[in-house]
Amino acid sequence: MPKAKKTNENKILKFGVLSGLGEFAYIFLVITVMDYFSRKMGQVPDEKGVLAPLFFLTTFVFSVAISGLIVFGYPVYLLTQKKIKEAALTIFTTLAAFLIILLLIATLVLLFKM
Repeated sequence: MPKAKKTNENKILKFGVLSGLGEFAYIFLVITVMDYFSRKMGQVPDEKGVLAPLFFLTTFVFSVAISGLIVFGYPVYLLTQKKIKEAALTIFTTLAAFLIILLLIATLVLLFKM
C-alpha cells in the first residue's frame, strides 16, 4: 500500500502569498501603463467613438485571462493531480494575500491622505 504524500502547507502558503503579490503587481503594472499612455497621448479625438471601447474591452479581456492564470493556474494543475485539498488551500491563500495587500494599501492611502 503506497504512503499518502503529506501536504506541504508551507509551500502552498508561500505560493499563495506570491500569487497574491503577483496579481497585485500585474494590476499595478497595467494601471501604470494606462496612466502613462493617457498622459502621453492626451485626449485623442475619436470621431466614430469605437476606439476607446475597443481598447478598454481588449485590455479587460486580456487582463482577465492573465489574472485567471495567476490565481487559478496552479490550483487547476493540483486538481488534475487529484490534490483537491491543496488546490483549495492555494486558491484561499492567494485570494487572502491579495485582499490583505489591498486593505493595507487602502489603509495607507487613507492615512496619508488626511
